[in-house]
Amino acid sequence: MSVAVTPALNRQSFAVYALFLLNGAAFASWASRLPDIRSALGLSLAVVPRQVGYAVCG
Repeated sequence: MSVAVTPALNRQSFAVYALFLLNGAAFASWASRLPDIRSALGLSLAVVPRQVGYAVCG
């Protein structure tokens, strides 16, 4: 049993790969900035996880 790979399927697969790549890059740049943001806001390590949770959850 073989699966025919059409150009449309190939484009859709590429779009999914591109979205995962962009999401990963966005998360990596955000996560790497957390220590700078924490120090700029003067937050302690005990407060940061709670504040990030509030920001993510609304």
